[in-house]
Amino acid sequence: MCRPLSTRSLWWTIAGAWGVLLVILGAWSSFRSPATTREQRDLGQAKATVDQVVGRLSGNVPADWRLFDEGYREEPCEVSLVRDGVLATRGLALSGPVGSESGAISRLASTLDGASLRPGEGSPEGFFADAGEFVAVRGSITAPGSITIQIKTGCRPR
Repeated sequence: MCRPLSTRSLWWTIAGAWGVLLVILGAWSSFRSPATTREQRDLGQAKATVDQVVGRLSGNVPADWRLFDEGYREEPCEVSLVRDGVLATRGLALSGPVGSESGAISRLASTLDGASLRPGEGSPEGFFADAGEFVAVRGSITAPGSITIQIKTGCRPR
């Protein structure tokens, strides 16, 4: 004759089944799920996005403006408490006629999907855009006849 399970035994059985289910789902997910966070994409993949943005911006520089590519600057960072990474920033400097900075900012921002001009009203002084793949683009007037654009990858594994 079978005796009924005690409440305590029932809870241990449920907890054990739950643990087995979590292990199975975790293993399945780690082998089948695509990357969902920027920490899972390495610096090389982020730099490819940055290079695409630079190409688009370079092709839309006003005729009387000059673009100077300052290249990449890399800084160490922490992806997590136990994992080191690197943050890459690519700088672009533009110089052109004094007084035409706002028009140049507007034209450059129009190259990027979803770019937001700052301030929202009046003559633009800068812009921000999400280039995709967690890459940020910021441009601003830094002096009369001078614009600086920074494209940042965020902290990535090497």
